[in-house]
Amino acid sequence: MIDDELKRSATRKAVQVAGRVLAGEVGVIAGCLELATLAHSVVPDWRVDQDFLVFGAVESESDELPLEDQRHSWDPAAYDRKQAEVREFEADVRQQVFKACRSMVARFGGLEKALEKNDAQKSVLKTRERDIENQINENEIREFDHKLIQENLREFRVTFSKLNDREKPECLQMILKEVVLGKETVQLSIYDLPEFNYSPRSSQIRTERLLR
Repeated sequence: MIDDELKRSATRKAVQVAGRVLAGEVGVIAGCLELATLAHSVVPDWRVDQDFLVFGAVESESDELPLEDQRHSWDPAAYDRKQAEVREFEADVRQQVFKACRSMVARFGGLEKALEKNDAQKSVLKTRERDIENQINENEIREFDHKLIQENLREFRVTFSKLNDREKPECLQMILKEVVLGKETVQLSIYDLPEFNYSPRSSQIRTERLLR
């Protein structure tokens, strides 16, 4: 039984190769060799498939003919002599191979387009998933920051309440960056410190993580 993912990948590749053969981008023999190699992953039994039978036959009959990428393993003179046979053989089988390639594109081309559309949809969904995860993370961070601020404010109130009237102004001077008075509001801007230490002369008070 052919694995679904392997079948989809091989079918997509087969359609692409068939199209390149028809466009003249790949030689007849080279294209048939590649398509014959993919046959086992595309159809259950290539021996009864009208198109893959053609590719398999061409592969078998051209066994002794050198391909372009095999030039380095042949004697140059022998390779050149064989090229005449290659051209003659490809001319004889071209019409039959092109017919099989057109059939391949017709049979599986719709699947190729469907797979491309499916991949595009997967990409959109993946991007949306990342956006949602980022939004959730941002919300969690904001919620965490809010809780941390509330905790620090509670700690500050406890610490501040223990100071006397002389120590309180000194403490505020250390943490207040700016005070803006409005008609009905007072806006306080504080320094962004990882840790706040207040040590007046008469006492020593330490508040960890008061401000972050």
